[in-house]
Formats: sequence, C-alpha cells, structure tokens
Amino acid sequence: MYRVQAEHLARFITSHNLDTFQHALLHSLFKNIGYKLPTQDKQDLRILTHIFSGCNYLKAFQTTIGNVTNRTCDKCDTEFETTEHYLLRCPAFALHRYNTFGHFCIKYPKPDILSSPTLLLSYARRTKYLAFYDTSVT
Repeated sequence: MYRVQAEHLARFITSHNLDTFQHALLHSLFKNIGYKLPTQDKQDLRILTHIFSGCNYLKAFQTTIGNVTNRTCDKCDTEFETTEHYLLRCPAFALHRYNTFGHFCIKYPKPDILSSPTLLLSYARRTKYLAFYDTSVT
C-alpha cells in the first residue's frame, strides 16, 4: 500500500482537478497490474481511490488526520477500522464478503481481490458502510 499512497500524494500535489487526479491514479495503478478500469463513473472512481489510497472515511485514517480519537471498528469492536480490516476480516461484513468474494474471512494477501475493481465496487455497494457510498447509486 505504501507505493500507492506515495503515488497518490505526488499526483495530488501536482493536480488541480480532483476528478482528473483520481482518474489518472487509478488508470496508472491498474495499467501497471494489467487491468483496465471497468468504469468511468465518478462515484466508482472515488470508491476505488479511497480503498487503494487508504485516505478514506474509515476510523484509522480519520484518527490520523484528527477527526476522531478512537480507531476501533464500531461494527465489531475487535480491532482497528482500517481498509484491510474492512475488506478482509470485519465479522460484521462476513456475509457481504462471502457473497462478493466467496470467503467469509480473507487471509492477507489475496491479490485476486485487490486486482478486481468490479468486485471491490460490488463489496462497497453491498456493505453500504463507507461514508462516501451514495445509496442512490445501484
């Protein structure tokens, strides 16, 4: 994740248009691993950018920038609410994870999950937990 975060920051500093920045970041990331983004939708690009950069509305990042003080996941109260926890282990989303990825709990690393933007978008829509998820989008 560090490489993605470094690229995210570098492009953010030089970018004046957030939509162009998100689009460029994701296209370069997926081009490097040999995949094409399945969407041009701004909401989908926002979701994928937040998942891959780690700069999102989950508590681990919000604690880092000073918006909250407790990093523990509100859904399960067992560990810090990181992107990794949300995607791979949170028991509150086990059924959504199973319906999307075919596993209740995913042992890290699982490259087929991270390399499939379609599955990540499906999971974000199923959970309806991320603050940037728009419930009007189906």
